[in-house]
Order: sequence, then C-alpha cells, then structure tokens
Amino acid sequence: KHAFATFRWQKGDKSTSITLLNVHLRASARGADARSRQCQLIQHWIRPMLKEGQNVIVLGDINTAVPCDKTSPNSDAGVICNLASSLSQLVLFDLHAKIAAEDRATHLTGRQFDRIFISKTLMFDSRQQFDPSFKSIENRKDLCVRNMPDKDHYDIYFKIPQEERDISDHYPVVVTFDLK
Repeated sequence: KHAFATFRWQKGDKSTSITLLNVHLRASARGADARSRQCQLIQHWIRPMLKEGQNVIVLGDINTAVPCDKTSPNSDAGVICNLASSLSQLVLFDLHAKIAAEDRATHLTGRQFDRIFISKTLMFDSRQQFDPSFKSIENRKDLCVRNMPDKDHYDIYFKIPQEERDISDHYPVVVTFDLK
C-alpha cells in the first residue's frame, strides 16, 4: 500500500524535484506494533534522501491516534518525522500543525489520521535557487462530504441514499507549494 514517486521540473537550465512517499499504515490498537515497524521503515527509506538535502514528502493515512499538537519523538508521527534527531536536515515537518485546530480532523471519527510531512528543504524558500517551498495547507472536507457527514461509514454505508453517501470516511488534505 505504499508508493514512491519522484517529480521533476525544469526551467531553463535549472531543475528541481520532489520525492513523494504515499503510505497507508496499519490501523487500530491491534495494528500498533506493525504500524510502529512501518514508521521505522519509512524513516529508513527516506533518511538517505534527507541526508543529501533532497525534497521529500511523506503523506497518507498514518492511522495515528496522536493529534499533531501532542506528537512525541516515540509516537508514530514522531518516528516518521525523526523528532529524536539532533540534525535538523533529517527532521520532517508535520504540516498538520499549520491547519486551524478546529479543522484538523481528517476522519469521520474526528481523528487526524491523514497527514503530510515535508523535509526542511520544502518548508522554507531558498531564494538563491529554483525550488518549491511550502505555501499553504487545508483540510477539504467539502470535497467528499455530501449534505451532512455520514454518522457511521462502516455498518450502514449502503443503507444511506447514494446521493447522500460521503465519498470517503477520510477528508482530503491539500498542500500548495510555490515554485520559484
């Protein structure tokens, strides 16, 4: 359920790229051990890229029960972001903290399961080079909720009239980058 992709842009003789890792980690308390190993593996995969100063994004359904403002170095998101590192270039930023607190829920249950983590190189604009830099992030619940949010997406989904069914029990999170 994980996918890597590298995107490249060119402007004249200058070029830049972003490597993106989309993940869907194990859910629930039963999946905690597997999810912990998945988080360690993600960090193992991206560490060489971060050491080289590459632009990296890790995003997807993290399935963490810990809200972004309570993340610790040993939590799922903390491990992915490498919060225990003393080297700032190896730490990812959790963009969820940039969303207003009242808009952070990305799941029908009110949890913050869907997250976007970015490398330091994407967080700040280095004016000397052609590169992407973070501009904004928003939770776009409006893109998948029809009428009112489904109260129970699992047990009664097919009992809800089709025109009222939400497209997903997860809400899209959209990040925008400037490319200068």
